Amino acid sequence: MKAKPIVSIVVPTLNEALYIERTLISLKLQEVDYNYEIIISDGCSEDNTIEIARKYADKIVIEPKRTIAAGRNKGASVAEGRVLVFCTADTYYPRRWLKLITSPIIKGNYGVVVGPLYPLDGNLVENIFSRLFLLPYGYLASFLKFYYVGGENIAIHRSIFKTLSGFNPDMVTSEDTDLVKRASKITKVKFEPRAGVYVSLRRVHKWGYVNYMKFHTRNYINYHLLNKTYGKYEPIR
Repeated sequence: MKAKPIVSIVVPTLNEALYIERTLISLKLQEVDYNYEIIISDGCSEDNTIEIARKYADKIVIEPKRTIAAGRNKGASVAEGRVLVFCTADTYYPRRWLKLITSPIIKGNYGVVVGPLYPLDGNLVENIFSRLFLLPYGYLASFLKFYYVGGENIAIHRSIFKTLSGFNPDMVTSEDTDLVKRASKITKVKFEPRAGVYVSLRRVHKWGYVNYMKFHTRNYINYHLLNKTYGKYEPIR
């Protein structure tokens, strides 16, 4: 009989057939000394996302609301682990990542851990920018509690998540930053620089640098200063 998982990894999906297998393989190959489960929370995909996911996932649930926050909450609702880890379906996770992102929580030192994001398919300039600007800014933002968080790389103690009632399901953007900011009021949050993951830049390349930076900078500032966020974020496939 398989032991109960210590960690539950939740991956929301919606028509991610082109990317999800690479992500799930990387999640299955994590080097940890505890049991963990992979949960797919699908938003009624119309491609073969679920068929691919069945080869790797321990559980698959359906969330018709289709916001990523609602999807993450639905996945968390069937989780058995005492630590919840939230990922995305187009991200690559290095083998030591899960240990690094969960250890501070398992040891009882922190309630939330977040890590940096690096380009998966970036050019030289994009790679340098992520290392020389985004990485140190992640430190600074966490220190100032002016969090800048990627939903691709969040771990949180299940009890904290339940106390907060999870992600705000009505938020379309900044739901990840919102969760961590609310959590910081009741627990310690750690930025773990070694727990970096590699994200797809398909949206950056589709929108262009200027439009992408303008959108996310405004959204970030509006959330922290005005408690307002954009209500539209169309999928890029």
